[in-house]
Amino acid sequence: MNLIFYTVLHLIEQALAIHHKHPAAAPRGVPHADRELQMRRHLVGKKLLEPELADIYTELFSVRHTFAEEGIQTRAFIEHYMELARPLIEGLETLVKAEQPEF
Repeated sequence: MNLIFYTVLHLIEQALAIHHKHPAAAPRGVPHADRELQMRRHLVGKKLLEPELADIYTELFSVRHTFAEEGIQTRAFIEHYMELARPLIEGLETLVKAEQPEF
């Protein structure tokens, strides 16, 4: 579950960084609220990412937070979580590939 969520986080940060909008990092990492705010402001606001895809991040975070408090990672749960994340991961990968500068 963490690998799925961290994949999403790193892709969001990469997409923001390409546009010079990487969220400020605290010593323990970027706060989720900052990451989501920056994603919605700079990626959704500039129509680089669909709002429905950004909504998936909110749901992923909520499910992960709930799991961290009281859930058990069964195979069915992980498969459901991956299917939930898949459209966002694919959308972010497409965005990052399209926006990646050439060296």
